Amino acid sequence: MSLSHSHPTPLNNSPALSGSSTTTATTTSSLSSGDSAAVELVTRETGTSSHNYGPSDEDTISTLIDMESYHMPFPDYLHRCQQRSIDVIARQDSINWILKVHAYYNFSPVTAFLSVNYLDRFLSSYSLPLPNGWPFQLLSVACLSLAAKMEEAEVPLLLDLQLFEPRFVFERETVQRMELRVMAALNWRLRSVTPFEYLHLFLCKFPSLPDSFASLLSASSDLILSTTRVIDFLQFAPSAMAAAAVFCASLREMLSAVEERVGKLEESMEDAKESGNALGESIDDLRELSRDFITECLTSQRDNVRELLDSQRKKLTERNDALEAMMMALKEETMVTTRALRTRIEELEGEMALCRAAMRKGVVNAALNNEYVPKPKEFVGTRTTDKR
Repeated sequence: MSLSHSHPTPLNNSPALSGSSTTTATTTSSLSSGDSAAVELVTRETGTSSHNYGPSDEDTISTLIDMESYHMPFPDYLHRCQQRSIDVIARQDSINWILKVHAYYNFSPVTAFLSVNYLDRFLSSYSLPLPNGWPFQLLSVACLSLAAKMEEAEVPLLLDLQLFEPRFVFERETVQRMELRVMAALNWRLRSVTPFEYLHLFLCKFPSLPDSFASLLSASSDLILSTTRVIDFLQFAPSAMAAAAVFCASLREMLSAVEERVGKLEESMEDAKESGNALGESIDDLRELSRDFITECLTSQRDNVRELLDSQRKKLTERNDALEAMMMALKEETMVTTRALRTRIEELEGEMALCRAAMRKGVVNAALNNEYVPKPKEFVGTRTTDKR
């Protein structure tokens, strides 16, 4: 059957769907020969979900961008969803069921995103009956089964995938025929280029700490997976969604780091404030201690100075008393000496008076005696000198 981008093909009379709804199903432990052949064909034609491209990240990104348009719904698909040409409620129910089963089996995020990608790409090529919900349910089981076979190491049985009390339970052959119909509608391009193909490439270019790589990868994956519930994201290419998810996750990481640092800064400021208050109290205590110490030192020095002054005053007083005693003694000695000198002077004056009287008396007697004293004879002759 040929596919058309602009004219979806109805599935009302499709042999894969007619007469395939049952309320019970038998459990099978292995794939049929037709299913095995289909899986072999998928493996040979599409490979695995791990891409091996050019030697550099830029070449890989360029190759992925060139290929991503081949793994997206047709351009008019979003408009048809918005115009309700497609049962968006049934689509939403199918996506919710896929995400529940994905969480139950702990599938990788790529598995869930691939399931929705297969679902939207199929719906952009085919129209399903609106009144009945079983075609959407069968399509959901087939898309999830194909995605699990592409991504998961262990794939549950088709019956085990139909969890959470579905309205319809499909037999293995019915689901397998639907899988083949989906693969044919997708032109066997099951190795879809999803936003997850870009995550490692984009995250390696973001300046982040090595220990935050895992958290950024997980946060980006969660953001990408959450976009499957909103039809408006169908207009964006996988590369744009990956870049936006990485940017938002990095922004959240940075905001979280900033909030953590702000919290630590606030704690540091509180500690600094408390330390400042404690320092202020310590300064006040130090001032009081300094004031007390200075007062004590000044008091002690004042007492010492006072004792020194008293000692010097006492010594000066003693010296003054000694000087006064010496002055009194000197004064008395001077008075005694003066009296002695006066007495001696009086004695000398008396002696001098006696001497004068005696001299006057002697002069008179001498005058009287000189009258009878013969004059010495003059020497006449020559004096000789002894030359020996």
